[in-house]
Amino acid sequence: MIKLLFLKDSIKKQNLINLALRGLSIGGRFLLVIFISKELSVSSLGVFGLFNTTVLLAVQFVGFDFYVFNTREIIRAESRNRFNLIFNQFFLHLATYLLILPLILPFIEGNLFKGNFLIYLIVILILEHLGNEVYRLLICLQNSILASIVLFLRTSAWVFILLIISFYKDVNLELIFLLWIIGAFFSIIVGGFKIYKLPKPTHAYKININWIKKGLLVSLPFFISTILMKITEFSNRYFLDYYFSKEDVGIFTFFVNFSNILSVVVYTLVVMTELPALIESHKNVKTYVKLKNQFKRKITNYSFIFTPLVFVVIFPVILILDQVIYLDYIASYIILLATNLIICLTYVTHNFLYVENQDKNILISYLIGMIINVTANVILIPNFGVIGASISSLLGFLVIYLIQLNKIRRNA
Repeated sequence: MIKLLFLKDSIKKQNLINLALRGLSIGGRFLLVIFISKELSVSSLGVFGLFNTTVLLAVQFVGFDFYVFNTREIIRAESRNRFNLIFNQFFLHLATYLLILPLILPFIEGNLFKGNFLIYLIVILILEHLGNEVYRLLICLQNSILASIVLFLRTSAWVFILLIISFYKDVNLELIFLLWIIGAFFSIIVGGFKIYKLPKPTHAYKININWIKKGLLVSLPFFISTILMKITEFSNRYFLDYYFSKEDVGIFTFFVNFSNILSVVVYTLVVMTELPALIESHKNVKTYVKLKNQFKRKITNYSFIFTPLVFVVIFPVILILDQVIYLDYIASYIILLATNLIICLTYVTHNFLYVENQDKNILISYLIGMIINVTANVILIPNFGVIGASISSLLGFLVIYLIQLNKIRRNA
């Protein structure tokens, strides 16, 4: 009994530390959005939003979602064999940089970014991908606190340095991108050192081509699903840029960043700490059912508790910014917050399907959701602008959630 109480206290303490670190990460990112909007311009925020979106989309192509396969492999492997699995994963990523980057750059160069911005994009793309993989591996290895530290260094620590610099000199987007590079680089060093210290078998640096091929085949449905999901999540920004202006993209980016507080908090409190145990328990039916119910209950409760709190946060921020234009689009924020609530609920359905190896059903849900989203973008954005972009996001993720929920109920 004493041991159980100690374990629960330890988990609560871990959750609080993770939440504090994620809070700093969220805070830094929001301060950046506020800073760009207030000190530069809403149009500059639009450019930053498109840059950030392009990085996030391109990361998927170089990563190929191989982590989905390797996460299950690492959790189920003996501790002394884990380093070799990680080594093979990063060998694959080196190959994807050499093969995939030359293919995707022509779609970016000239159409969106050129000159220094293109160079920054390439460097940030690689560092963001490596940093994200290190972060995921630390979570998989159940070192969630260090994972949160790594995330903070990559996403937000450099933002606070930026704010200090802004007191002494003018800031532009190029300086922001440079500091982003520095933060991402140090996050890889900090997290990578911990991974390097893992126990190493005699074959630690042996390349297993057959295992990599197997992983690529297993990851393929998830890779396609992720691309479909990212299209659903981000395509509306490109439509807004095409039909309207960078300022409209900036307004939309502003609201997206704030509404994302909800999904980040829920992910930090539940998914980040409890998903590895859920995956590991799959072989034990009794334990798995218990953890499933706990996982679902926590996500549902936290989602509905934090939604009204996140809604209230936006108003004092708009007052501080003194940007009345945001109040004209407040309905978009409400719609995007509802979208984030649905995204939180998909943490339940998506992860249940993932743990139970229902990869095909995940793919189907994201394919249909993407089709609905893009169709809505084409119809709604030219006529309703930012509001239309928000509605298209809501429709896409609502369809994804309902399809996944239906698959789970059929499998029950």
